[in-house]
Amino acid sequence: MIPVTKRSSHSIKSILIDIRTILYAITFGILFGFFMNKGTVFVAPTIRMQMLFQRFAMFKMFLAAAGASMLSVALLVLCCSTLYGKILNNYIEHNSRRGSKRIEEFN
Repeated sequence: MIPVTKRSSHSIKSILIDIRTILYAITFGILFGFFMNKGTVFVAPTIRMQMLFQRFAMFKMFLAAAGASMLSVALLVLCCSTLYGKILNNYIEHNSRRGSKRIEEFN
């Protein structure tokens, strides 16, 4: 019989969160692929017509993606503002570290 400690339950919780994150990524990837397929923005005639300003399917998909992104950020701010603040600060900190490393490489 294996004794269950508090540390192992924390690792189980961490594993379940990782699995949930992977399932979310797979689900949203499938949805993204489905909608890209439905929009037919990857087909050569659609791209050609977009470049000739005859069909704006790619532009509409871009605007829909930007709108969905803004809506998701707004909902995240309304529901979990502390979580959003934490994510945003970590993102800014990560990118500022990357930028400083690149500057050091050129000197």
